Amino acid sequence: MPSTSRSSTSAGQVVCCIFCNQIQKKSGKRVLNLIISSSNELCERMKNVAESLGDREFLLKLKNLPIAYHKPCYASFLTKEKRNDDHHSDSSWHTYRNLHKQAFECIADFISNEIIENNRVMYFSQLVLRYQALLLEFGKNTIDLVDIEDYRSEMLGKKIFNKFGDTLIMEASKGPRNKKIIYKADIDVSVMANNAAFLEKKNEEKFDDVSFHLRNCIKKIELKPLPKRLTAEDVIRGECEIPPLLFDFMCNLIKGPHFSEKNSTQATTQVISICSDIIYAVTKGACKPAKNLTLGLALKSITNSRQVITMLNKYGHTISYNLAEELETEMTYTSVQDRKVLPLGVSTTNNCSTHVAFDNFDRFVYTNSGKDTMHDTVGIVYQFCNTQNEDSELEPMRASTPELHDNEEDHEPSRKRRHFIAWQ
Repeated sequence: MPSTSRSSTSAGQVVCCIFCNQIQKKSGKRVLNLIISSSNELCERMKNVAESLGDREFLLKLKNLPIAYHKPCYASFLTKEKRNDDHHSDSSWHTYRNLHKQAFECIADFISNEIIENNRVMYFSQLVLRYQALLLEFGKNTIDLVDIEDYRSEMLGKKIFNKFGDTLIMEASKGPRNKKIIYKADIDVSVMANNAAFLEKKNEEKFDDVSFHLRNCIKKIELKPLPKRLTAEDVIRGECEIPPLLFDFMCNLIKGPHFSEKNSTQATTQVISICSDIIYAVTKGACKPAKNLTLGLALKSITNSRQVITMLNKYGHTISYNLAEELETEMTYTSVQDRKVLPLGVSTTNNCSTHVAFDNFDRFVYTNSGKDTMHDTVGIVYQFCNTQNEDSELEPMRASTPELHDNEEDHEPSRKRRHFIAWQ
């Protein structure tokens, strides 16, 4: 049991409260004495509370036994833990509420533009579907489709009429579907009738459902960023894979239902290209498929034109010119770090016909001072190999100079590099 003392332990050592650092404390007219305890249970309890609060300074104090405290100070300390737990339990609720607030603001703008200003007649279920898609959009990885499937449409309808009041009317349609439609209150009767009849004939709701579902699928793609030691294989692989759902949808759209068309190589290439552009556009360039990376580097190598690459980048077909420069530079640094006599892919077997060509490479030489000119010698190697003896290929020859390892002259830059600086 803890003992009560005014200022000292049995050994005569002066102690104070571990919380307020005072010997005595007044509560009204009463003077509170210290409670001194050497209980391991009490120490463990205080330690758990301090860890949950992240109080490192208090954890250092607990190393000194015995522990002296005032009862009100200890109670206040436990209250901090309770408030911290309540804050964490409420944080998910507040996050969910903020998501609904953002989604409703967007749906309110949509209603103002489409229904009120453009006299559009819509199914109420279309608004619910769009509202759920907005929740997934703003929620990102914090909310899933399962979390909003049970959301009641009545709650959304109540929010809408609380904001717009008598401006809108919602009633059951007179068509065969007998679904709820929503429209502006002062819309012309003939316009409303024509729009409602057109709404009954088309399947716009299905298209919205498919488009929102595909967008959510793309948003959840597993991103695999390019490594720092970049190679051509990393660029060819890209930062993501095309989701099967998106690929199958585009196959059905482009190839059609005819079975023989599904084996067309050209059609498959077009499907992959369109799917890559869709992913690049939906993620606003944050996720870069292999097609967008390789096309940008290929165009830079062939044309070396900033205008061509920038134009295609604006249309969402390829990466930007600056990023292409950065990727080229990083691949150059990676290739230089591996000191080989022969580049990767060149075989050293005797049955290959190997051709080597070197030439001077001079650029920007027509200057008066000679500044910023480039004079280099580059070469190419190409082979004609017998495909029957591919299994007997040997590893490429290496130079006598040692390879660079991770800890040798390899300091990763703090920013992207666009210019290659050769080692002296």
